[in-house]
Amino acid sequence: MKRRDFIKKITDFITFGGVFFSASNIIAKKKKKIRPKKNKSSEIILTNESMFEKILKQAEQNKWKTKNIGEVVIEVAKCFLGRPYEGGTLEVSGENEEIVVNLIEFDCVTLIESSLAFARMIKKGLATMNDLTRELEFIRYRKGKLVDYTSRLHYTSDWITDNESKGVVSDISKSLGGTPIQFNVFFMSENSELYPVLRKVPKMIAEIEVYEEHIRKRTYHYIPKEQFQNIESKFRSGDIVAFVTNKPGLDFSHVGLIVVENNAVKLLHASSNQKKVVLENTLQNYLTNNTAATGVCIVRPLEI
Repeated sequence: MKRRDFIKKITDFITFGGVFFSASNIIAKKKKKIRPKKNKSSEIILTNESMFEKILKQAEQNKWKTKNIGEVVIEVAKCFLGRPYEGGTLEVSGENEEIVVNLIEFDCVTLIESSLAFARMIKKGLATMNDLTRELEFIRYRKGKLVDYTSRLHYTSDWITDNESKGVVSDISKSLGGTPIQFNVFFMSENSELYPVLRKVPKMIAEIEVYEEHIRKRTYHYIPKEQFQNIESKFRSGDIVAFVTNKPGLDFSHVGLIVVENNAVKLLHASSNQKKVVLENTLQNYLTNNTAATGVCIVRPLEI
């Protein structure tokens, strides 16, 4: 494949769960490590640790632990507003998969996972970076355990099913009147050359194919675009919204958090277009303008 075609293929498909990420991250010779950012006086102004302590302090001062889990998810996520969008932040450890904790820059997936993991940690009364790391592992990997690259929940649909089984979330799409849908996923296995780990360890492709087959056999539910306005009143702050895509081989194209303020349903997400974490004024407008989205699935965080 020519480099020009390779880049086009990459930019044509961006999906949740780390299934796809930006061309700049795939083509880069070496992924940069997360370093503290400095101002003109060379004073360190932000690190993973300082962001962690900042959020933890706000949680203690404002008694977030007494709020419901969805509200805590949003309180945490709002701390990330304005932080840079960066695709492929989980693809930093090569063949040997490692748990990545990055509270400085986000893609749509890591924003959701980081906010949810932090909220679960707070609700449990925990307060260390190791606690956050364990929560991230539990959410991000199949059955809550990191084994290797294939144990990461790459497809959104697989993420939803696995985290339902672990009691982390509940897919409420069916109860909202959702329409049955089956996802014909195959993108990762048929485009393995786009994934550095699969290029280096091709035997993992067969394992990915097995998980794709499992997904294809499941029935999910989604709310078609044209029916979205009928269910907006049933949303809660902290609900996770996943955008079903019409792109071949994929299940979802994007994911974000619902924020209900003054009877308005907003979308908090890591935007690849705006290059940062933002709060959109209306979720309805975002969905309407997303031509690749055919509808949404709604997933609700569960209390600990």
